[in-house]
Formats: sequence, C-alpha cells, structure tokens
Amino acid sequence: MVTKNRFFGKGVLKAIENLEQKIAPALVGKVPQLVDMDKLICDIDGTADKSNLGANATLAASIVIARAQAIDSGVQLYELLNQVFEIGSTSFPLCMFNILNGGVHADNGVAFQEFMILPQKTGIYS
Repeated sequence: MVTKNRFFGKGVLKAIENLEQKIAPALVGKVPQLVDMDKLICDIDGTADKSNLGANATLAASIVIARAQAIDSGVQLYELLNQVFEIGSTSFPLCMFNILNGGVHADNGVAFQEFMILPQKTGIYS
C-alpha cells in the first residue's frame, strides 16, 4: 500500500505501481507508436491534467515509447522526434541555464518553478 507519509507523498512508488498495473498492460507487445500510445495513456488516465496516473508515470512511459520507436525505426531519437512533430531542419542545440528554482519543490515561496536564460543565436548557432 502506497502512503502519503513516505517522502511527504512525493516518492515514486505510486508512479511505479501505475506503470506496472495500468500503463504497461495496455502497451506491452505492441509496436511502439509515440503519438497513438501517448493518447492511449491519456485515455487510461482519464483526466485533463494527468493527475490520475501522475507525471512521473506518464512522462516515463512516453520517453520509453519514443526511444523504442526510434530503435524500431532505425533512427536516432532526435530524428524520430523531428519526424513525429514535423520540426523541420535541426540545428546545434543551445544551452539553457537555470538561474533560480522555485515552485512547490523549492519550499522558498517563489511562485515560479524555474527561471531560465537562453543565449541569443549568434555566431556558430545561427
């Protein structure tokens, strides 16, 4: 039985239980298809914000599906995501820097989850 007392309700046992008992039975043995399977996971969850299964379970499942589909398709993960989401040409990734943490996990009264900066596209990035 998963309790709210463990890690103040922020542990991963419930996410693992949801993965093993609710998500995996619907996906195991099928050819990985990211978009269709993500929709199926949303249907299993049954809420608009994925609050039934939770982000730890749904995100983990989605990442595994994406990686499995890339392997099955014989392409790199970034190539698959480019195809699935029709991103177009790819470029050198830009580093994002987290300069301040906040939100519910930080326990510091800052309302925003993260404050991040992104360098301008100049020089080798353009």
